Amino acid sequence: MKITPERERELVFNSMPRRMRRRAKKQPKQEFEIPDLLRGMSNHQRMMIKKIGRGGAETRSRVRRSK
Repeated sequence: MKITPERERELVFNSMPRRMRRRAKKQPKQEFEIPDLLRGMSNHQRMMIKKIGRGGAETRSRVRRSK
């Protein structure tokens, strides 16, 4: 029987003492930060890069505006 990483995390979490579980829950998840590549760009260039990241789809607000 293979243990998935999620199941392993769950087993480790459940085996912790209660006070440790609380502490483990409170730790924030590490989020991906946008690198400083955008620092020297204009707002328009930044928007174009974000649009590429969304696969070319317009944002919800722009879709609503263009109806």
